[in-house]
Amino acid sequence: MVDQSTSQAKIQTCMDAVQSLVDCRDRAGLEKICGNIARSYGYQYFLYCSYLPSCSKVFIIDNFPKSWRKHDDKRGYSQHDPTVRHCWTETSPIEWSQLIYSKNGKGVGQRTVMESARDFGLLDGLSIPVHGGGTESGMMSFVNPDEPKAVSLAQMSFMTILSQSVHEAFKRTAL
Repeated sequence: MVDQSTSQAKIQTCMDAVQSLVDCRDRAGLEKICGNIARSYGYQYFLYCSYLPSCSKVFIIDNFPKSWRKHDDKRGYSQHDPTVRHCWTETSPIEWSQLIYSKNGKGVGQRTVMESARDFGLLDGLSIPVHGGGTESGMMSFVNPDEPKAVSLAQMSFMTILSQSVHEAFKRTAL
């Protein structure tokens, strides 16, 4: 049986974070809130990425290691990243330990991306699709340098709500 006070505290933590996102007025504040959300759910890193057709641009805010972002960008890994593929085509979150790689030649590129991420200390993650109005789409990833740990359904649900709230706050504060 779940302790009622623990459940209430988790709900309150989520609602407090949503309120912080509603109150957020600038990109620097949004980055700080995203870092706080990641830490409050036991993750060291976060990445929010979205494509907004109204601007025809991809936007990224994150606290991933700079060496990884440079390596990733230089090699064009986003084209092969299985978390990106999942988040652009699905609506449910996925734990990195549950990723399914393509059976065709694309699977090799997908595995290369994830193995390379591990080399940079990005071992365990949860990626959450974010879909807004029209054709807005994006993702929020929470990542650790540790071996995979199970994510409860409640935690995944809270983080999904928060990821959608990050998307709305981003559109309001960073454009």
